Order: sequence, then C-alpha cells, then structure tokens
Amino acid sequence: MILEMLNQIHCKVTSMMPVVLPVAAMLILLLVAFLLFIWNCESAASIPGPGYCLGIGPLISYGRFLWMGIGSACDYYNKMYGEFVRVWINGEETLIISKSSSMFHIMKHSHYISRFGSKLGLQRVGMYENGIIFNNNPDTWKAVRPFFMKALTGPGLVRMVAVCAESIIKHLDNLEEVTYSSGNMDVLTLMRCIMLDTTNTLYLGMPLDEIAIVRKIQGYFDAWQTLIIKPNIFFKISWLYKKYEKPVKDLKDAINNLVEEKRHKVCTAEKLEECMDFSTELIFAEKRGELTRENVNQCILEMLIAAPDTMSITVYFMLFLIAEHPKVEEAIMKEIQAVVGERDIQIDDMQKLKVVENFIYESMRYQPVVALVMRKALEDDVIDGYPVKKGTNIILNIGRMHRLEFFPKPNEFTLENFEKNVPYRYFQPFGFGPRSCAGKYIAMAMMKVVLVTILKRFHVKTLQERMATYLWKTTTPWGANSRSGVFEQEEEWTMMLVHVVLKEVFFQKCSDEYTLELRSTQRRIWATSKTPGGPDVFSSKSLALQAQKKILSKIASKTVANMLIDDTSSEIFDELYKVTKEYTHNKKEAHKIMKDLIKVAVKIGVLYRNNQFNQEEVAMVEKFRKKLNQTAMTMVSFYEVEYTFDRSVLSTLLHECQDLVHGLVRRHLTPRTHGRINHVFNHFADVEFLTTLYRLDGDCRPSLKRICEGINKLLDEKIL
Repeated sequence: MILEMLNQIHCKVTSMMPVVLPVAAMLILLLVAFLLFIWNCESAASIPGPGYCLGIGPLISYGRFLWMGIGSACDYYNKMYGEFVRVWINGEETLIISKSSSMFHIMKHSHYISRFGSKLGLQRVGMYENGIIFNNNPDTWKAVRPFFMKALTGPGLVRMVAVCAESIIKHLDNLEEVTYSSGNMDVLTLMRCIMLDTTNTLYLGMPLDEIAIVRKIQGYFDAWQTLIIKPNIFFKISWLYKKYEKPVKDLKDAINNLVEEKRHKVCTAEKLEECMDFSTELIFAEKRGELTRENVNQCILEMLIAAPDTMSITVYFMLFLIAEHPKVEEAIMKEIQAVVGERDIQIDDMQKLKVVENFIYESMRYQPVVALVMRKALEDDVIDGYPVKKGTNIILNIGRMHRLEFFPKPNEFTLENFEKNVPYRYFQPFGFGPRSCAGKYIAMAMMKVVLVTILKRFHVKTLQERMATYLWKTTTPWGANSRSGVFEQEEEWTMMLVHVVLKEVFFQKCSDEYTLELRSTQRRIWATSKTPGGPDVFSSKSLALQAQKKILSKIASKTVANMLIDDTSSEIFDELYKVTKEYTHNKKEAHKIMKDLIKVAVKIGVLYRNNQFNQEEVAMVEKFRKKLNQTAMTMVSFYEVEYTFDRSVLSTLLHECQDLVHGLVRRHLTPRTHGRINHVFNHFADVEFLTTLYRLDGDCRPSLKRICEGINKLLDEKIL
C-alpha cells in the first residue's frame, strides 16, 4: 500500500518536472539579468560614460586610449557622452572633464595635486616620486617645488630676459649649425637649441653639446609619453620595451655626467657665489639630507628639458600662425616698434607688450601644445553634483574647454577672442592653484623675448597655401588628431608625441612650410623639415655659401656673389674634417673648426676680390701666398717620402701662416674673426694632431693621401 502511494507521488513529481524546470530557470535568468542591470545602473547612474558590462567596458575604453592616443580618446568620449565622462584606464576609474566649472574646482583644491600614470612607466623614465613634472607623491613634490619657484620667479625671471635675448642673437648669427647642405634650415631645432642654451645658462651653467642633448631630449619624450599609460605586461616583454630604454638611459647618463661636473665645480669653487644657481641649491639640499641624489638629478633633468620641449614647439606653432595671418604680424610689429624700438627687449617692456601677449594667449588657445592635465583625487569629493571617490584618475581636457566656452569665435584664430579680459576660469593654458605650472610667468616672458627678437630681424612668410590646413590637422601632444579623432599609426613614431608627428606627418605633407626673411638685407632662409643629410652631414661648399651670405651684408658688390670655393679645395676641406673628427672624437668641435676655417678663407677672398687691401696688405697677401705654398709642398713631401716627417717644422710653418693672416685682416675684421683664426691654426699646428695625421699605420692615412693629392693638384694649377 505504502509502496503504491510512493509510486503515485513519484509519478506526479516526474510529470511536473518538465514544467517546473523551465519556469525556475527563467526566473533565475531574469533575476541575474535584473541584478546586472541594477549593478550597471547604480555604477553609471550619476556619471555619463560607457557601461561596465561585466568588465568589457573597461577593456574597450582602455584599448581605445592605447589605440587612439590619450588626446583623441578624450575628445572622442567628450563628444560621445558630454563634458563630464567616466571611463577606465588600465582598470582604474578615470574622469574626462572639459567643463570649466569642474576644472576650476579641481585646480583650486589641494586634494587634487597628485598625478596618475603607469607606475612602471614612470619608474623607467625616473619620474616616479621624483622631480616635479609627473611626481605623484605629494610629499616629495612639495619638497622640490620651492626650488623651482625660487629659480623661475623674481631675480631669475629678470635675468632671463637678457640671457635669452643674447642666446637668440648668438644662434641667429650662427644659423649654419642648424642648416642642411641644401641650404634649408631646421627651425624647430633652432628653437630647441635657444631654449636649452638659455635654460642651461640660468640653471646649470655647464658646457654641453646642444644638438646632441636636444636629440636626446626628443628620444626621452618619445619614451615618456609612450610609456605613461602602458599596462604592466608591456614592461615584461623585453623586445617591446627595449626600444624606449636606450633613449631614456642616454639622456639620463648625459645629464648625470653634467650634474657630477657641477658637483665638482661647486666643491672646488673659490667663491661660492659665482656658481650659485638652481642646481647648486639642489646639491646643497642633497648634502643636508633633504633630497635624494636621484631626485636632485631628476629635478635638474626636468628643468633642462621642459623649455626645449613644450615652449619651443609652442613658439614654432606661433611662427606658423604669424605666417598665415599677416595683419596680426603688422599689429605685433607696430607695437614692437612703439615699445622696444631699435634696442634689445628689456624686463620693463613685458607689461607694455599687450598685442604680443594677446597673440601668445590666442596661439596657446587655438593651437595648444599641452592640451591635457592629468590628476588623481586624494579624497572623496563631489564635483558639480557628481560623486568622485578617492583614488579616481582625472584628465582635464583643457584644449577642448578653450573651444567650448566664453570665446566669441572659438573655432577661429583671431585676436578678437582676447580683446576683452577673459576670466581665468575659462582660460587655463598653465593651470592655476597649488599645482599650476611653476614656470608660467617665466614662460610668458621668454616667449615674448623670443618673438620680439626674431620678428625684429625676420619676416615670416608662407610658401604654400595648404600649410594652414595641415597645421590644424597635426597631432596634439597627447595623441592623435584632437579635432577629427583619427590616428594614423606608423611604425616609426609613437602614439603620444608631438615631436615625431611634426617630423613624420606634418613635414612630409608640407615640404616647405615658411621662410624667414631677414628684414635688414632681405635674405631668405628656407625653413624645412629634417631630410637625409641633415645637420651632421658636413659640406664645405654649404658652409662657404653661408659665410659668403653673411659678409654680403657688409660689402656692397655684386661680384662677391660669384666667389665660391673650388671643388678641389672643397674636397681637401672635407678630408680635413674627417681627420679632425677622428682626432678630437667630437663631431661638433670638428664641424666648428672647419666652419671657422671656411669662414676665414671666404672672408679674406671677399676682401681681396673687392680690392679692400691697401698696398702694404697686398704685399702681405703675396708673402702669405709664398708661405702657404712652402707649407703645402712640405706637407706633400713629408707624405711622399717616408720617415722624413718632422712635426716641429710643419708646426712652425703653420704658426707663421697664422701670424701673417692676423696681420692681413687686423684692419678689416673683428676680434671674433681673430679668435676663429687662432682656433683653426692652434688645432692644425698642434704637434700631436700632426703626429696622428702622418702616422704610417694610422687611420688617417687614407685621408692624408687624398689631402696631398688635392694639394698637388692646386700646386700644378698654380692656385697655391
């Protein structure tokens, strides 16, 4: 009986199973879906942005940042979801803000002074908890900021005006150093060298190779801006990371060596006040135990690289905008003539240059070099009604904010945008508050000095109408095209670097961007990008042409333009450059020696061909020719007859030539030229150099052979 009842119950349960199971499964699935919906709604209810969706949302948003670059990704999300957006970078919640009221709140409060970025990436470039630019440790950042503020304001700012103006004039007088064999000039490198020279003079005061350091700075920024948001796994794959490791090491080693030289200089100085500057202050802080050695080196590195990077590119863009807007240039020049006149710019002129100041502001608004600021919340907060948790990353999209609010013509370049006072909450090129740019005041003054000094001497012209079109299509400092949201990735350049974009994208599309036309002599210098055979390629004919151009402004004669160094002399000079570089192991010094040699030779030739010598000097020319002929034959004889070389004989002959050249140009040329003469002859008459050159088994032997063959040719043709 009982078994029958159990069997009936079993039958009923079995018959119900097909109905109960689908209903239960449906209820469970609906419950899970409802919970997921509530979870997603709750997490995104207050802040717009892509959904979490089981972790797929963070992966997609992070991938977009890696693929597009930070700048383009920020613009994309702001356009898609509004001016206050929540996304994820490397799994961390991140806010993208382009709303002025929200930016104002973040900048003015001290619990947003920390930065964010990949810990491993910042460690690789030395910025993790060191320096000032991306130091994410508030305590160490507060320890170093006073050193920067002291150096960049007050007496340091006043001194900068004269130092910067002097550096600009010096570099404009020596454009050959950034001029290619084609005669074209690398304007961006020129700006970087000026900024580096000024910064070094003010804050480190050690001799350095400008071109070499500038290139190392570019490589360092390549690495930094590429590694800043990379995932940790990237640094575990050596073949991926190695290409960025070397440029970082190169710059850090170079700066560390300079700092060590500075430490030695400070320790051995008889009068300490003579070497007191930013670097010395940091070295003393290290000795007192206030700062680590690593932090001191990083602070000095960042002080040296900041201006050659952002400020040089900012001024570079300003030249483009001036070239495209001649009426703006007219207004600027009118003010320069009224305020500065014919003298050099001074510190008292800064406040009077209102048109120049408005032009700088409008340039930074319209074509920002630094369009983004990255911060981290150190406390829970509420911003414009949105809850912000402690540890949230924040990106302030300043470049977009400058085109959205307040300005009457936000999408045009016009000084009308700054005709009226602009409330600082709507215009923040340097930021404000506790973590604003420490160098904002000196940067403004330096840009005024650069623009005034250059525009007093040069007129900027466009060569192609398409230039302006490509200008606004260039990539922002943090990634791809900030206006179109398109990123054209190429193997040679990284996703987040303006330097590489300038070289590889902008210049390839606009081969001749603009000219700098010398106001006083109407001499044009064509400004182009880096091409094969750049500044490192030595060409004596190019240097000869540059030297002739320089002296043409002093001697009014059309026949001067016909004077060129002949091919044989050019080949001899090229071989002399090779052996000089081999002997000195210094490419820059070898280039300078040959440049001085060619300048002196060309200037003497110009003076002679234009009948500038008096009767006594003409006799001295003949005497010099005979002495040079004797020296040339002696050189060839020592090469052709082995074991006859006598270095003292050859050295004496060269020094006698040196004395004759000094006497010949004493009445005509400046002390600077006499210094060039000494520089050249002291090198070539050096007995150690001559010994190296004539060594039978030496590396210079092939070059010596070609030099002597060239000299023989000149002797046969009665040129020597």
